[in-house]
Amino acid sequence: VSLEHAKVDLPHSLWAATAEPAVESNPLKSQIDCDVAIVGCGFTGLRAGLALAEAGQTVVLLDSGEPGWGASGRNGGSVNPLLPFHSPEQASRLIGPVFGPRLSRLSLTSADEVFDLIDKFKINCHPVRTGWIRTAHCRSARRLFEAQCRQWIDIGAEIEILEKPELDSMLGSTAFAMGAIIPRGGNIQPLSFARGLAQAAIKAGAQIYSQTRIVDLFREKPEWVVKSSQGMVKAQKVILGTNGYTDNLFPGLAQSVVPVISVQVATKPLADDISAAILPGGQTFSDTRRTIFYGRRDHMGRFLLGSHGTTETSDDHRDFDRIKKEAKRLFPQLSETDWEFQWGGRAAV
Repeated sequence: VSLEHAKVDLPHSLWAATAEPAVESNPLKSQIDCDVAIVGCGFTGLRAGLALAEAGQTVVLLDSGEPGWGASGRNGGSVNPLLPFHSPEQASRLIGPVFGPRLSRLSLTSADEVFDLIDKFKINCHPVRTGWIRTAHCRSARRLFEAQCRQWIDIGAEIEILEKPELDSMLGSTAFAMGAIIPRGGNIQPLSFARGLAQAAIKAGAQIYSQTRIVDLFREKPEWVVKSSQGMVKAQKVILGTNGYTDNLFPGLAQSVVPVISVQVATKPLADDISAAILPGGQTFSDTRRTIFYGRRDHMGRFLLGSHGTTETSDDHRDFDRIKKEAKRLFPQLSETDWEFQWGGRAAV
């Protein structure tokens, strides 16, 4: 089988093993005309395709794997409002006094958007909305952390500061100096969510083609031509939603993003006593370290921890061993726990 025609499979991850069934889709093997062609069937492409199809546009979505194959089906499944690293003031300094505040305000309701979509389209992705706990990993990080929380509160964010006794109780860990809970946050099964969006887009009239690697994109006025090895789409407009898997399809786009590798490990379902002691309220958490750690439990009672990695492959155990070691430091209750899954993927920054 040639590389162009080789099937692109999902990694052996927790999400691939527990997701809802994939939508039926086939490779593109013909020529199609449409209003909008979308390359990449992750959250960005699927959400855009769904909105456009609902607005009456003819939409064709294309993916080299399948809906949710990339970062959208490999992430931690945390639904966190606000910006992940920057305060409102930092956002304004980075992108200016018009777009910085606009982006910060938009991020306040980003989790609402996800959970509203789940409700509207009845997406079965095990949604839990009990909040996101952000932790200051040491005393020296506390001052900056508190200042950032105040900035978010000033523009309307709902945040509750957690002092150490309450934080320890909510986490089931004594490893952090202080924290805050953002109640609008929560978690989902991300691959099931992506597949639910794909199903909703198809019902709205969009067409989805999987296992379709795009090899060329060019302007043939007044249209754009999107070519795969076996088919072609002519469209009035094109959306590229390839995120951390962006290649040289469009000049300069790959150079505009930095692909960052995130790797995760997940336990087997925990015993009842251990499960009750770790994140007993079902929240997600993340810390303030430069090499961030983030964690949660899934709907089957497994514990998941993720962090920055150096390789996507599950054959290289160094990153995964580091994360398992950190999991046991943060949560000594896991000292004798068996680990069932380990996987990685790329996201763009």
